Amino acid sequence: MLNKFQLKNQNALITGAGGLLGYEHSYALLQSGANIILTDINLKTLNYNFKRLKKLFPENKIFKFKVDITKENSVKKCFTFLQKKKIFVNILINNAAYNPPNNKLGFSIFENYSLKSWQREIDISLTGAFICTKIFGSEMAKKKKGVILNISSDLSVIA
Repeated sequence: MLNKFQLKNQNALITGAGGLLGYEHSYALLQSGANIILTDINLKTLNYNFKRLKKLFPENKIFKFKVDITKENSVKKCFTFLQKKKIFVNILINNAAYNPPNNKLGFSIFENYSLKSWQREIDISLTGAFICTKIFGSEMAKKKKGVILNISSDLSVIA
């Protein structure tokens, strides 16, 4: 890999790391030499991806935290733990998204989309990214370094 893509000694936090894209982002960062902090509200999928990545990249530092990014205190708890361990998050990937249950025919049709699902999507995709950016981004601003990537769906453009 080209040297300009090397992320040795860089710490990347990925939200929604229990999901498919979270895994792929983590894999790419580990290939580049980064240390990663996997976060997700779903402990089962978080543990599954953690074990898969740890097996493939035993030399890299990989951390995991159950975090509800829609709750500021949950994100602050993760931030405080990392600070105590002297881990500065250089890269924040706001990747978490809501996957509505696919138990009804036509659930994705706008007229069938529930207000509860809509609100949950807003809470995770927008409010969660806001909270994480506020907490981890403020430390980046103080140190005058860091990268924040906000992942969104192509459906936002298609819609």
